[in-house]
Amino acid sequence: MYKNILNKFNKNISWKENGYLHCQLGNICKEGLGDYSKALEHYLISLEILCEKMSSLDLKLRNIYLSIAHILLLQGQIKNKLTIEYFERILLIDNSLNNLNEYNLINDHNYLGLLYKNEENYSKSLFHFNKSLQYFLLINSKNNFNEHFYSNDYSINETIYDLKAFKSLSIDKLPNLCDIHFNLATIYQNLGQKQNALKHAQKAHQLSSNEDQNKFQIYQNYFKRLQQI
Repeated sequence: MYKNILNKFNKNISWKENGYLHCQLGNICKEGLGDYSKALEHYLISLEILCEKMSSLDLKLRNIYLSIAHILLLQGQIKNKLTIEYFERILLIDNSLNNLNEYNLINDHNYLGLLYKNEENYSKSLFHFNKSLQYFLLINSKNNFNEHFYSNDYSINETIYDLKAFKSLSIDKLPNLCDIHFNLATIYQNLGQKQNALKHAQKAHQLSSNEDQNKFQIYQNYFKRLQQI
């Protein structure tokens, strides 16, 4: 497939075809060949070509931004401001659409919260986790929230660097509400705001009773430790 698409390149193809073909090459390198460096090279070429003609807020660029951010994470670049930059671009697109997709915004803010947490930028992390929670509750208030929209095997991770977490970059998979509360609790703890931390830790513990027993036990232990501090 990679070689076949390479053969399609010629001097007469349009800028749009050129940009989209490089994006396809990036997808093949990433998903089929596992060559993340080559995938990133093609995604960046695609982005450079398309951004010359398109607005940076064009919805067609969203998946390219997401793919680049995904590659940076898969390469294990933990302290990487570029990853945050691309998630911020995704957030701008999702906020600019006429029909906002709250599901996307839950994920956008949740990932930014995790990334800023890894940077130990707790104020920005707090902002994004709170926004993720707000959109989660907004959907729930509309009585159209699908409880089975995400898989129940979403792993507990204080950082984003987890194979199961990677999957939600490519598919519609939301964090559990108890995970958002847990992340908020840990951020408030790091900010020295114990009462707020306790409030969210208790909520995470209560909500996790419907999850797997391992998660429930972890959140229960965290809540108890927090009470003793």
